[in-house]
Amino acid sequence: MLSKAKIELPAGAAFQGAAVDFVVSFARRLGCGPEQQARLEAAVSSALAAVMQNNAGGKSDDPVALEVSEGAGKVVVEVVNRGVPLLLNQGQRSELNVAYFSQIREASKHADKVSLENFGRRGQVLTLELGLGPQAAARSTPSAAAAPALDIPQDETITVRLLQPGEEEALSRLFYLVYGYQYVNELVYYPEKIKATDMLAYYAEQLPTVEINSSYYAMPRPEMLEKWALKTPAEFRFSIKAPKAITHDGRLKADTVAETLGRFYEVLQALGDKRGPVLFQLPPSMKKDFSPEGVVALSSP
Repeated sequence: MLSKAKIELPAGAAFQGAAVDFVVSFARRLGCGPEQQARLEAAVSSALAAVMQNNAGGKSDDPVALEVSEGAGKVVVEVVNRGVPLLLNQGQRSELNVAYFSQIREASKHADKVSLENFGRRGQVLTLELGLGPQAAARSTPSAAAAPALDIPQDETITVRLLQPGEEEALSRLFYLVYGYQYVNELVYYPEKIKATDMLAYYAEQLPTVEINSSYYAMPRPEMLEKWALKTPAEFRFSIKAPKAITHDGRLKADTVAETLGRFYEVLQALGDKRGPVLFQLPPSMKKDFSPEGVVALSSP
């Protein structure tokens, strides 16, 4: 059975790791063994890095799509590049491809086949092919009794429902995985042409909570939080990460972060009842100090 999945990445390196994990996860479900998974990860990482690097520096803001499919005992990964085209120059290094030639060479070492096809204004497709290996072949052989054949449907439906008794542990894992409604993950599949402004409302139809990470880099604006609250149902909850000015820069020192912390909780009031837990992510170098002068009180006013 032919199976296919697709994700689209914004320009930049931020989501490359998640995209590669997505592809490897797809291959794993098809029975791809550890050795083949490692080869696939290396090949896709290198190919994607080549495309992103060639588009970096403001050369192109066009998104890059990754399409992964299976057929005839192999996994096929297509990197759809609508930005600055790659130039392979028949496999030879030149002044035109020196910036990414080593990545393409690395991808070729791990994939069984690497090819590039140009489609003019529609961009180009860098294709990687890799055999699934004997482990996957054994899965698909009727006489192999080690494991049943793996049946992956053409269209996968994710159902969101109330938890049954005993499923609380699964709920905690689910909440842990869902961080940022605009991130690439395997829990929410967005429509292909959805607008960025509609993503939160669509996400809230599928899952009841999300962790917001952008607040770590800058204090959120109350008007933005109010808009988020209006776009989500009454039972939806936002888990907000505390700004790094409090945790990493100020290191929770009362004389340094008390004012910022107070302002942070004041801003969060814009979420109303939809404010969930506040996440304080601390630097690994920070030592435990529970003395009154060593740490500011973190409880909500």
